[in-house]
Amino acid sequence: MATRKKTPATTAHIGLVPQGREQAAQRVRELGDIQRRLQARIHQLDTAIAELQAAAAPDILELNGQVEAHHLAIQTWAEGNRAVLTNGHRVKTVNLLTGEIGWRQRPPSVSLTNVEATVGELIKLGLRGFVRQKQEVNKDAILATHALASSLKPDDVGDAAERVRLDLMGLSSIKGIKVVSGLEDFFVAPTETVLDEVSQ
Repeated sequence: MATRKKTPATTAHIGLVPQGREQAAQRVRELGDIQRRLQARIHQLDTAIAELQAAAAPDILELNGQVEAHHLAIQTWAEGNRAVLTNGHRVKTVNLLTGEIGWRQRPPSVSLTNVEATVGELIKLGLRGFVRQKQEVNKDAILATHALASSLKPDDVGDAAERVRLDLMGLSSIKGIKVVSGLEDFFVAPTETVLDEVSQ
């Protein structure tokens, strides 16, 4: 059986495990300080990236314009000389020593302007073969049924209670469905005290 490789994070915590309540409070404070330093560093990085993008924007705009102008100029020349370049339309790619130019046939595609109306029209005309229906499990409905069933008392009667019980029995018979509840996640939420050395 293969053993899982330990990462620094899986072993680094061993020396930090508090030995009492006071040390646990200290670790929470330290965690808060580290998280604030991390956020400050991320903010610095985001600011630097935004400044670089702003500084480069005029050059990028200019270069994009030049790319488009060159592409259109080459295309204009190629379209005007296509018969000669393609040997009477026998080839689609032309080698110019510094690179290739050519024409590619786009694959057929379907363009829809009003999807809802188009689907309705196809169904109305009996052309259901051209309509795809996506089916997926409604997890919200399963959770709602589970919550309703959990709130029922053993002596609750009536059609609604019986329907919920039957639905829950049906759901429990399907092996692929499992309602997961009662799980806990541990969290640490340090206070938002900003230290001078952290904010710098």
